[in-house]
Amino acid sequence: MFHTPDWFSATTPFWFAAILSVFNCALILTIFPETLKVKMNNGRLQFGRAVSNVVDGFKSDRLRVVLGSTFLFNAGFTFFTTFFGVYLRNNFGFNAGKTGDYFALVGLFIALTQAVFVGRVAKRLADWKVLRFSLFGTGIVMFIYFFSPTDTSLYIYLTIPFFTFFNGLSMANMGALVSRSAEMGRQGEAMGIYSSVQSLAQVPASILVGYIATTITSATPLVVSGSCIAAGGLLFVLAFKPKYVSEAEQMSGTVPVH
Repeated sequence: MFHTPDWFSATTPFWFAAILSVFNCALILTIFPETLKVKMNNGRLQFGRAVSNVVDGFKSDRLRVVLGSTFLFNAGFTFFTTFFGVYLRNNFGFNAGKTGDYFALVGLFIALTQAVFVGRVAKRLADWKVLRFSLFGTGIVMFIYFFSPTDTSLYIYLTIPFFTFFNGLSMANMGALVSRSAEMGRQGEAMGIYSSVQSLAQVPASILVGYIATTITSATPLVVSGSCIAAGGLLFVLAFKPKYVSEAEQMSGTVPVH
């Protein structure tokens, strides 16, 4: 689909990520202002604090349902990202270059979704209303990938806009809803717990994906992925009650959409 430059190799993305990381660190050290008004000079690092924070998050009536859906969504998404490249190779004969081109196209549509659609949807629908359909949309896309005919790659390309649309809406609005659901002044803590739950969700998927794929087929992780994400959507629809968030508050623009 695209011509890959001669200078581009398997290590190029890692060098690019390293340069961005260094640039980000430089911006934080030189420009980003200190937000901690009262410093704790006698504070100590508590290595088990992250675990206890996650437990507290799931105990919170404000965050429990959103974090549960987040865990299932990210677990399912990890099953997808970990083995989708192998699925493309085994079922459609993609080589390394063609796989890279495919994900480059996915990246372009992700940028389009974030730049155009996420903001427009946020102006019309509250975050929790978006999640009521975006989670199911992402799960359905996983099953579309699974059932796509292997004699042509047309369908997996046609699926890209729908995948990036629903996935982009889910990721953006989950973070926004966690922030808005937290108690006033504890948004930072809530977002930290949210990040920990995202990382925790990747653990079982990373451990089990190899076993599932090798004992059954390389397409099986897509079924597990779609099932997990759909389960997250079902949990959200059945259990989430917007009693701690104000729809008018978001629609007025006083709360940023992440």
